[in-house]
Amino acid sequence: MKKILLIIFGVIALSVHAFAQRFLEIGAAGGFNFTDGVDRRLTGDFNANIGLTIESGLGLGVFFTGFQTTSKCDSRLEYDFDDCEFCFRGYYGGVYADKMFLRKSFFYLTAGAKLGFGCVNYSNHTVEKEYYNPEDGTRTVSYQKADKSFVMSLEPYAAANFEINDFVTLAAGIEYRNLLFGNLHCSGFHIANGSDLNGIVYLLKVRFMTDF
Repeated sequence: MKKILLIIFGVIALSVHAFAQRFLEIGAAGGFNFTDGVDRRLTGDFNANIGLTIESGLGLGVFFTGFQTTSKCDSRLEYDFDDCEFCFRGYYGGVYADKMFLRKSFFYLTAGAKLGFGCVNYSNHTVEKEYYNPEDGTRTVSYQKADKSFVMSLEPYAAANFEINDFVTLAAGIEYRNLLFGNLHCSGFHIANGSDLNGIVYLLKVRFMTDF
């Protein structure tokens, strides 16, 4: 996956090389949403991206998204796991494209879409494996997973952007998480489809941009 993303980013960089002015963007965003299914759980979200924006306002780049829902007791699995407080976690990354609209001196709108690939899992908080490295003091922990599944994401989004200065922009936006092909099962029970984790995500974002 990392090699594929590097190749895609290289193609993007080459495709806009002919334009006179380009902007490198690095962004990070945090937010929340409520899932459409699975008991309408509250979800915390994190997004990061790096990309290029050309003078016409077209942006292209790569992104990473991670999310986790609140935990709830799943009585169906009480005979399989000591801890039945399960949550959904998801991680995926891919490419995005967006466009600037209504650009003013300190304000503009963006709209675009993301296409990504990754996985979701159904996990509790019981430690399955724990490893401590005395040399650097790091601790690695893994948790029991009832199941995990591949997903593809296709997410439209829009944002209002406020330029603080030439390099920093703050944005407030929404996107619709749309997960395809996910299918979680455990012990003969159907846990969730990818669409059960869909929903509108509300985000606050900071963008760092510089021309080169």
